[in-house]
Amino acid sequence: VVTEGTLTRRLQRDPELTGVSAVVFDEFHERSIDADLGLALTLDVAEALRPDLRIVVMSATLEADPIAELINAPVIRSEGRAYPIEVVHIDTPRIVGGRPARMEPAVTAAVVRALDEHDGDVLVFLPGAGEIDRTQRALGNLGADVDVRPLHGRLSSDVQDAAIKPAPEGRRKVVLSTSIAETSLTIEGVTAVVDAGWRRTPRLDAGSGMTRLVTVPVTRAEATQRAGRAGRLAPGTAYRLWSRADDATLRDHPEPEIEVTDLAPLALDLAAWGADVDDLTWPTPPPAAHLSAARDLLQRLGALDEAGTVTAHGRAMAELPMHPRLAHLLLRGGELGHGALAADTAAVLHESGLRRRGSDVGERLAALKHPGRFDRGAVERARRDAARFRSIVGAKGKAGTAATGALGLVVGLGFPDRVGRARPGQRGEFLLAGGRGAFVAEGDPLAGAEYVSAVELDGQTTLARIFLGATLAEEDVRTIAGGAIETLDEVHWDRRSGDVVSRRVERFGAIVLSTAPATDAPGAAYADGLIDGIRDVGISILGWNDDSRALQERLQFLHGVDPEHWPAVDDDTLVADADDRIRPFLGDARRRRDLRRVDGSEVLLRGLDWRQRAEVDRLAPPRLPVPSGNSYRVDYSVDPPVLAVKLQELFGSTDTPTVADGRVAVVLHLLSPAGRPLQVTQDLASFWAGAYLEVRADMRGRYPKHPWPEDPTSAVPTAKTKRR
Repeated sequence: VVTEGTLTRRLQRDPELTGVSAVVFDEFHERSIDADLGLALTLDVAEALRPDLRIVVMSATLEADPIAELINAPVIRSEGRAYPIEVVHIDTPRIVGGRPARMEPAVTAAVVRALDEHDGDVLVFLPGAGEIDRTQRALGNLGADVDVRPLHGRLSSDVQDAAIKPAPEGRRKVVLSTSIAETSLTIEGVTAVVDAGWRRTPRLDAGSGMTRLVTVPVTRAEATQRAGRAGRLAPGTAYRLWSRADDATLRDHPEPEIEVTDLAPLALDLAAWGADVDDLTWPTPPPAAHLSAARDLLQRLGALDEAGTVTAHGRAMAELPMHPRLAHLLLRGGELGHGALAADTAAVLHESGLRRRGSDVGERLAALKHPGRFDRGAVERARRDAARFRSIVGAKGKAGTAATGALGLVVGLGFPDRVGRARPGQRGEFLLAGGRGAFVAEGDPLAGAEYVSAVELDGQTTLARIFLGATLAEEDVRTIAGGAIETLDEVHWDRRSGDVVSRRVERFGAIVLSTAPATDAPGAAYADGLIDGIRDVGISILGWNDDSRALQERLQFLHGVDPEHWPAVDDDTLVADADDRIRPFLGDARRRRDLRRVDGSEVLLRGLDWRQRAEVDRLAPPRLPVPSGNSYRVDYSVDPPVLAVKLQELFGSTDTPTVADGRVAVVLHLLSPAGRPLQVTQDLASFWAGAYLEVRADMRGRYPKHPWPEDPTSAVPTAKTKRR
C-alpha cells in the first residue's frame, strides 16, 4: 500500500514493476495529479512491457464508464451495506461581501442540535485547520460527557488517534475534521454529520506561478461521501449548512487536480520517463500552457536541457519526494558546501504545518531547535525530513545546527525567478527576476534589504505581497543566476530626460545588477530609441520649419480629396508609420538634437512615385495668382483651403480660384486695404452681385484713396491707391 507519488518513483526505477501482478488505484474520484500520472504511466507499462498487468480503479462516487473505457475494463459494482441517512438542509448564508461567510456560528448551532437529536458521536466537516481551531473555541464546553477532537494532517499522531478511536464508555465525541475523514478514515460511533459545505483545493495562480489552496463549495459527490459517514454503522443524519436551492447548483465532481495545479513535478516525471504528453493515455490531459510554464521552470533549475530532455541533475531531482524547486535547492546547496543548511531549509519549506508567522524563512529554520509558537507535530516532522535530507547530501549533525549565513543563497537556489532587487526610493518594494513587482510591509524584516528571494507570494500580477522570503547579497544572486546573467548594451528612450540613453547592463532576468556607459552600441539600437522618442513626444520633436509644415498640410489636403491615391500624412499617422517613414532618414543620429537634421520634405514625400511628386504643386499649389498679377499663399491647414487677398485685387473677375484640378473652390478671405477681413465667400460672382454693395457703402468713406467702383466686375484689378 503506497501513495501515488511513491508509485511514480517506483515505476521510474523499475518500469516493468517486477513481482507486481496488479495495481489498484483507490479513491480515484479525488483525481489527484499523482493518481492521474500514476494511472497514465501504469497504462503505458501495461501496453509496452506488461500486457499481463491487471489495473483496478476504485471509488464510491466516481463516474465509472469513462474510466472503464479508458483502461478497457469492465465495471464491477458493489452496493455494500448502507444504513438509511436523513439529509437535513439548514439554510445558512454562504457568501458575505463576496467572500465565504464565517461558518463557526452556524456550525456550532448545528453541532448542538445534532447532539440533542442523536445519541452517537458527531463528525463535522470544515475546510481547514483555521476553521477547526476557531470552531473548537466557539463550541467551548459542550458538557462533562462530550469531548471535542480536532482532526487534520498537521496534528501529531497522538491527537489524530484520539479523534479516530471510539469514545470511552459513557462519553460522546465531536470530531472537527477536514476532508481527510471523507474517505480515508472510518470513525466509529458517528451517527450524525455536520457539513459546512466548503473544501480546500489547490489552484495554480498564473500570476505567481504557485499553487495555493483556495476555499470553494463542496461538490455533490463530496457531499454524498460526507453524508455517508453518518450511516456506516447505524442509521444517521447529515446536517448540510446550505439550502436545497444551493444544493442544485453544486457541481457533480471535483475538478481534476491536473487542470488547476502546478505541473512542474509532473513535467519532471514525464521527462524522466522519456515520454511526451501525447504519448500517454490520460483521464484528463494536462493543460498545455501550464505544462509549458512548468518546463520553463525546470530548464531554469537545470533539470531539462534546451531541447526539453531530462539532465542528470533532473534525474536526481526526480528521485526526491519533494517539489523540483526544493529538490534543486537541496542538491545544489549540497554541491556548494551548504548541505546541512539546504537540508534544513528544504525540510521547513516542505512542511506545510509550519504555518506562516512572519515573512522571514529564518524563523521557520530556528523552529527546528526551538519550536516556540510553531506546532510541535509539524516541527517534529520537519526535523525528521531534515535528518533524511542531510543523509542525501552527506551532511552530518542535527537539524537546526547549520550556520544560517548562506540562507538567502540557499533559498534563492530553489526560487531563482523570485529573486528580487529593491526599487530605488521605494522601501519594501522589489522587482523580481521574473518581471513582477513585489512588496513587504515597511516594518517587515525584509523591507530594508537590497536583494531578497521570495518563496510565497499572493496572486497579484503587478505588485504581489511577499509572505515568505529571505535576504541575500549580490554575490549570492550571481551564484544563483550562474550562466543566466546577460551582458547587454541597452539603448532606449528615457522619458524622464527626454532623450536616448545608452548603457551596458548586467541583467538577471528583469533585474539590473550593474550598469556602465555604452559607447559601441549598434546604430539600429539608437534608431529604435529615437523612434520610441518620436512616439512619446510626437512629430514636433523633429523641429520642422514652416515649409515642411506647409507641405504636410498640402499633402493632407490631397489625401482628403483623393484618399486612394494620396496617403495620409497627419501627425498621428506619421508617428504610427515612423518605422517606415522616418527611420530611413535617421542615418547616424544618436541623440534627440540629431532629429532636427531630418529633412521633413523627404519624410512627407516618402512612398510617392515621381509622377505624384510632380503633381503636388499642380494639384495643391502653395500660392495662387489673382487678377492683379500678384500671387498669395494658400492656407491648406483648414478645409476647404483659404486664400486671403485684398478685395480690389479681384476686380474684373467673377471666377472663384480653385485647386485640385478645379474640384475644390478655395474660401476667399476678402481683405480691406489695411489687410483686415471684410467678407468670406466661396462664390465671388454672388459676392459682387450682393454683399459688395454693403461693403462699398461702409468702406469707401474709410478708405477714400482706394477704388470702390459701382461695377467691380468691369473694374481694373489693383493693389494700389487711386493716385498710384
